[in-house]
Order: sequence, then C-alpha cells, then structure tokens
Amino acid sequence: MSGVKWRPIAFTSPTAVLLSHYAKGDPTVRFITHLDRTPVENKIAVFIYHLILKGLLALFVLWRLCSSSTHFMPLFILWGEFVPRRIPPRTWFWSLFHEALDLFIYMCVLPYLRRFIKGEVWRRFMTGFHDVEIVFRKCTQDDRQVDGRALTRQEYARGLAEATCPVLLSQKAGYETSVRWWKVDVEPVYAARDLVDKGLVNMSLWNLSVWIRDANGRWKVRQIWKEYLHPDPMPIMDFLRIGDVFDAHEE
Repeated sequence: MSGVKWRPIAFTSPTAVLLSHYAKGDPTVRFITHLDRTPVENKIAVFIYHLILKGLLALFVLWRLCSSSTHFMPLFILWGEFVPRRIPPRTWFWSLFHEALDLFIYMCVLPYLRRFIKGEVWRRFMTGFHDVEIVFRKCTQDDRQVDGRALTRQEYARGLAEATCPVLLSQKAGYETSVRWWKVDVEPVYAARDLVDKGLVNMSLWNLSVWIRDANGRWKVRQIWKEYLHPDPMPIMDFLRIGDVFDAHEE
C-alpha cells in the first residue's frame, strides 16, 4: 500500500463535467462522496427535523417582515429609501439594534433558508427517499482556514480522517454528515443520480471517495472504499497518507 492511488478522470467524462460545474469555477474545491445506506425511516426523520427547524426560522422572518417598522433596513440600503410603517419612541440604541437585526436576516438568514429550499426540499420533492442515496460534501480553500490561518497538514489530515470515518457514515443520514470544513452540498446530488439512472456511470462510482483537481485542472479520485475501511479514523488517516492529499492539487 505504498503511495496514494489517485485515478485521473478524463476532462470530457460526464463525471468531470459534473464536478467542474458544481465547483463553480473555484479550482480549490474538493469533494468527498459516499453512499448513504442508513434506513429510509432515519432519512425521513432527519428531513422532518430540519424542515421543522427551518419552518420555525421562516416564521420568525415572516413575523419580522410584518412587524418591523423599517420594512427591513436592507431595503433602505438597496433602494436608498427609508419607509417607516410607524415610528415608535425608540432610543438610538434600539434603532441600531433593529436595523442590525434586519440586515442580519437579509444577508444571512434568507440565503440560508433559500439554500435549504432549493437544495434539500427540492431534491426530496424531485427524488423522494431511497435505500441508497448519493451524498456530496465540499470544501474550498476559504473553508480550510482556522482563526484566519491556513490549516496545517496535521489538522487537514484529522479533518479528512473524521469525514471518511465509516462509523460516522453508517450511523448518520447524509444531511448530518458535515464534519468541520467538509459541508454537505446537495446541489450535485440530483445530477449525479441522473448520470446513474441514464447508465452513464455506476452507482459505486460515488461510494466513499475523495475528488480533487491537480495543477492542470484535471480531476482525480481516490476511491477509499476499494482500499480500506476501519471503524477507527486514525488508521484511515495514516493509510491515506494525507500529506499527499494535502498537496495533490499542486502535482
């Protein structure tokens, strides 16, 4: 088991086209894929749990939209207007607080809800729940930062080892398998499933694997599931020779 067994992917292959599309032009993007084989009941329970949480958050946003005297401060920023519905006797502190809250909702909460609706909700509406589902997790160079500095080799190794730990992947439904900077990305899932349904790729292609790009922009895959699975993440970290993974995009 010497060396890291990276398999290059042809530029024109459906897999490379899909990965490049969802990398969205960022050459630092890396993916981990795996097949979620947790029971369908677990997948439904996880989806409903997150749907309820996001629903409560949406109700808060709706309440804020109806009750805010500023009609959301960001509208003032975008339109150059300030249209108060009522002007309660507030101190400057409370005015700034409410304006900051509206700005936070507009800049952070609304995009968060929109991603959930366009991602997980739309995917479930289109594909439903399956015994075996494809899961993508993604990280970028910006994600690989700790306190404003780049990750060390050892930190990156530990994060990748945890993200590929079979215990985690066997016990957690796909939507809950985000680990550190490896965040679940539901956008590529529908397209990846479509490639399988059309017979262009085999479902096993998306089993536990790490996908990166080299200096020439060519995708390479390390199919971990073919080589080694162990309930303890530390042997995985040693076996993967994470230093090579860390630098592989520069090869």
